[in-house]
Amino acid sequence: MDFVTHALIGRALAISPKNSRRDFWLIILFAVFADIPHIANYLYLGYIKGRFLWIPHTSDWTGFAQLHPLQFMLWEIPHSITFMALIILPIVLVFKLPKMTLLAYGLHLFIDIFTHTGEWAMRLFYPLKYSVEGFTNTWAWQLPYMGICWTFLILIVV
Repeated sequence: MDFVTHALIGRALAISPKNSRRDFWLIILFAVFADIPHIANYLYLGYIKGRFLWIPHTSDWTGFAQLHPLQFMLWEIPHSITFMALIILPIVLVFKLPKMTLLAYGLHLFIDIFTHTGEWAMRLFYPLKYSVEGFTNTWAWQLPYMGICWTFLILIVV
């Protein structure tokens, strides 16, 4: 799924009036947290492809894993249950963050299981090679279709 959709889902999770302003933003942050390291890949790919404002085209991502295995790990590692268990869970517990932040992170992974295929299929137990093939690559939709999805999510939040 795309960054905006994950943020909107985090916003939907953070809707409780019990949440402080800090907790509200932490929940949204953790909903997108797995994709934050991938922003560097996004800009890098746009740069090497010579794209306007370094914004890569969807087709630019094909073969990225094979051509840039180290950069690809910036996506694979935080998109694993291993990372969630060894890094995210201790952060939530040690810093006494709201449990909803862990749910937001886990929901990000859960949604991505179904929305990533091929080389972008989820390796839930990274570094093990086993991957889970999703049904579609919704992250690769054209902007108008993403806009429709975002509109529905905004209506759900409202």
